[in-house]
Amino acid sequence: FSGNFGARYVKTSQTSSGIAIVNNVQKPSTVSRDYSDVLPSMNLVAEITPDFLVRFGAAKVMSRPALGNLSPGVTVSVSGSARTVSAGNPLLSPIRADTADLGFEWYFDEGAMLGLGLFYKNIKSFIQNTRENMIYADSGLPVELLAGTTAVATDEFVFTVPINTPGGKLSGFEANYTQPFTFLPGAFSNFGMQLNYTYVDSKIQYLLSSGALAQKEDLTGLSKSSWNATLFY
Repeated sequence: FSGNFGARYVKTSQTSSGIAIVNNVQKPSTVSRDYSDVLPSMNLVAEITPDFLVRFGAAKVMSRPALGNLSPGVTVSVSGSARTVSAGNPLLSPIRADTADLGFEWYFDEGAMLGLGLFYKNIKSFIQNTRENMIYADSGLPVELLAGTTAVATDEFVFTVPINTPGGKLSGFEANYTQPFTFLPGAFSNFGMQLNYTYVDSKIQYLLSSGALAQKEDLTGLSKSSWNATLFY
């Protein structure tokens, strides 16, 4: 039986600059903020037999927002019939989660392994882009931002702003199989294969552009099932 545990203290100092709109006037804006996180973690391994291991890990984790989401300014884009306004949010908090993993590994032959891993994440804070269709003139943004484009103030634009949401739960499992072909004759014995299958289920709370609770849906961009197969030499 073995393991380790510890903690990281992370302090983030952030300064974002851009062009803000105040009373329909463009003004340079700079927003600064600090935040900190204490991130404990632990990893334990139980050697049930010399070739069968049980692993358990738990941790608090965080991932900072993408830099492009932190600007206090706005970007107006007109391309063909597509009309969009993207605004940043310098007050975004990072994605934070509590995680736990339980793994079973059977090394049944030299270089061979059969494994099953269970994982769970309680996402405390998530980042979502809200989208709202709005007539440009109703947004309060100055018409001067449309200079040089083919759009007019009466056109409808898609407004996108990143916000923090309450997050949600994510869980699943991963199966792994590694097998060298040492039982084959000659050069074929140097080949081998790796197989992997992963299943993920999630329910994330999303928000409307007003900040009101919307539906609970899968994590953005989630593939519930994925697999891969590798032949190696």
